[in-house]
Amino acid sequence: MSPPTTSSTCFSRALNSRSYEADTVRFHNHLRYCAALASFAIIMSFVSNADAQTEHVAVRPDASLNACSVDDVSSAQFTVYVVHTPTYGSTGVNLSVVQSGGFTATFVSENIPFFHVGTFRDGVNVVYGECFFSTPFVIGTITYEGYGTSASCSTLDTSGNPDWAGGYTPYPISADCTFEWFPAPSETPLYVNPSSECPVPCVVGTESSTWGRVKSLYRR
Repeated sequence: MSPPTTSSTCFSRALNSRSYEADTVRFHNHLRYCAALASFAIIMSFVSNADAQTEHVAVRPDASLNACSVDDVSSAQFTVYVVHTPTYGSTGVNLSVVQSGGFTATFVSENIPFFHVGTFRDGVNVVYGECFFSTPFVIGTITYEGYGTSASCSTLDTSGNPDWAGGYTPYPISADCTFEWFPAPSETPLYVNPSSECPVPCVVGTESSTWGRVKSLYRR
């Protein structure tokens, strides 16, 4: 019997085949193969969607998206913005905000104006209530208490929601206007106390930049 090429055919063949009635070991092995095939199909659907549509959900130091870095050089509070740039429209997003080693500021509060379940830190499902199109918009904000001790080039970035019912992904996912899920990775993390050692395309020092210039570095 040749291996089935789709998970639905695979499970159907396992359940309907009389050849497995007296051989439970072969039956269970076949089911494991079907499960692996189904998992591969899910992964490939995300890859295919990534090729067809690219969303971005990122952490930025201001709502105008003018930079990709923030300073933690004194004892003071600072607020960062979680920004979504949909490609063809989005009705919601699943994500979390993660920090790297060396980031020493402490969480103060967060604000998400949309209906949501969860938090940025632990993982959150945000529902917009309508379909938003290509203009970047703020999903919410996080305020931290800085102590001037964060390591150079430490980061804040977006990641997947570990509590999402569909399973964890290593990047945020966005639901389009037909409620189909697409990957929505950040283009670059938010760098804290940037220096010349930070990876490009983060703007360092006093060099001026615009969001368009930052994005153009990806097209080279």
